[in-house]
Amino acid sequence: MTKITSGVAKAVEKGLDQDIKILVNPRTWSNLMSDQAALRKFDGSYKSEQAENGMSTIKFHGQNGVIEIEPSIHVKEGFAYGVVIDDLIRVGSSDITFKRPGQGDEFFRDLEASAGYELRSYCDQALFSSCPGKMILFFGIVNA
Repeated sequence: MTKITSGVAKAVEKGLDQDIKILVNPRTWSNLMSDQAALRKFDGSYKSEQAENGMSTIKFHGQNGVIEIEPSIHVKEGFAYGVVIDDLIRVGSSDITFKRPGQGDEFFRDLEASAGYELRSYCDQALFSSCPGKMILFFGIVNA
């Protein structure tokens, strides 16, 4: 949590003044969730028949606004990413399509070595941030 708040503080220095989402590796998420579960106090909703604990996201308030931490299978172990979703846009010359350039409406393709067809997806796009100073890369996260 200290690494997250200090990373957000650096982004605040560069103009971050809105909510941010932190995407973490599932192993890192496991450690964060265990820490949060250990801090939980039971109240009147406690039932002796069944224990229920855990969370799908962790939200807390920081100097920028809401910081939401969420696990993602697309994040490599040891890394985490802080992104302002509203600042991200897709740019490029083609959205996701099955139509191949120069082939018209024909999107099935005959296989050359065997009897069958092939279907390919085509796109030409990239993710672009209008404010890269608000994006955060965390690295060197050690999971126990």
